[in-house]
Amino acid sequence: MAITLRVLPHRGPLGRSLRWLLGLGAAGVGPFLLAQSGSLDPTFNPGTGVTNTVESIAVQSDGRIVLGGDFSSFNGMARTNVVRLNPDGSADTNFVPGSAVGSSSLGVYAVALQSDGKVVLGGPFTGALGTNLLRLNTNGAVDSSFAAATDDAVNALVVQTNGSIVIGGFFTQANGAPRTGIARLNTSAGLDASFNPSLAGGSSAVYGLALQSDGKIVVAGRFTSVNGTPTTNIARLNTNGSLDTTFQPVSVTGQFPAFYAVAVDGQGRALAAGDFSSVNGVTHTNLVRLNADGTLDATFSPAAGTDAYVLSIAVQSDGKILVGGLFTLVNGTPRNYLARLNADGTLDASFVPGSGPNYLVYSLAVQSDCKVLVGGAFTQFNGTPRGGIARLQNLPQLVNPLFSNSVFNVSISTVAGQNYILQFKNSLTDIVWMALPSVPGDGTLKTLTDPSATAGRRFYRVQVQ
Repeated sequence: MAITLRVLPHRGPLGRSLRWLLGLGAAGVGPFLLAQSGSLDPTFNPGTGVTNTVESIAVQSDGRIVLGGDFSSFNGMARTNVVRLNPDGSADTNFVPGSAVGSSSLGVYAVALQSDGKVVLGGPFTGALGTNLLRLNTNGAVDSSFAAATDDAVNALVVQTNGSIVIGGFFTQANGAPRTGIARLNTSAGLDASFNPSLAGGSSAVYGLALQSDGKIVVAGRFTSVNGTPTTNIARLNTNGSLDTTFQPVSVTGQFPAFYAVAVDGQGRALAAGDFSSVNGVTHTNLVRLNADGTLDATFSPAAGTDAYVLSIAVQSDGKILVGGLFTLVNGTPRNYLARLNADGTLDASFVPGSGPNYLVYSLAVQSDCKVLVGGAFTQFNGTPRGGIARLQNLPQLVNPLFSNSVFNVSISTVAGQNYILQFKNSLTDIVWMALPSVPGDGTLKTLTDPSATAGRRFYRVQVQ
């Protein structure tokens, strides 16, 4: 028996509950999606948004959203380069940073969240207690216990599991000590003297950082060597800052080649995006995926590429890849500044943003409910006014449908606090859906199971409560 997977989101008697309809039958038909993933989320209303650009997005565990960028107000409310939003897109008036990042600053390039809810900011600014780097308390006030400084902009931030903060940027000093492009601070902003990678060549700058599950750090930017070993624009560091020699050196070409963004997928592969024309001698235009050992991933289409540089990349739990930047073509198909690729690098036609944003995208973030946050320099999204920030519909991902020995399984990306119920009936004309035991969500991929799928044809839907 083959599986026909149909995904039909609709609203029914239970109001806002989402459902998906899955048909189990004899005809082998590929999966198709009738919802418009990529369309604007009407439940998210930022009003007029920001006055200029959003360059970084971080989503808190409670669903509130911190934006960093170059702006003086949000929806008419005075906010200098940092603002926190409620889940519905309105400004969180309890988060008041004031002039924390300086009234004459050039913006906030990076936002990172600590486990205690404090917010770390990086950029080219002079703040109340930090130059290019500072930390805010949960109410937006400057954290006076965190005093750090660099001599040039901070472009990227990641918080490690022990609370240490890795910073990347244009700087050559951190807290007065020599550090070229990368440094690590402890939770009280002290410089970690034991962590001292040496970047050289290019502009010796770091634009992107990504943490692996084992604590290793993938570094992306514009450089030609790390700790004396030739590698162009990407490298992996061990947790102590030494170069991970199990990650093969990479060579990159282009007019001014740079990696502006990096992400690690669920299989430990590194996706790097930026402005380049080839990697390791193979044509890859602005987008590439490397295996866990640094070699080119041959399963990722070399045709995956854009006509202009990519500034942001985000990987969904199902392996699909969101990219944003200055491009208007992806894999030769028109896509304005935003697109989604399948896991093999082909363009995902099920993600339909319409005309998309009307100018470049700087930042992308995927919420726990799979909705996509887009930040940039745009003023419209698909013809609708959106000042620098938009949220897009994106159905929780149903993956891995499998029928074997009268057992049907399907997996779904879950959200903590919600329950997922697989329901079935043997004919679409049946009135009653039979419910199987609910599965609580926890933010991971969960498998829903029908252990007695013995009918010749059975239809399923997933209800989220």
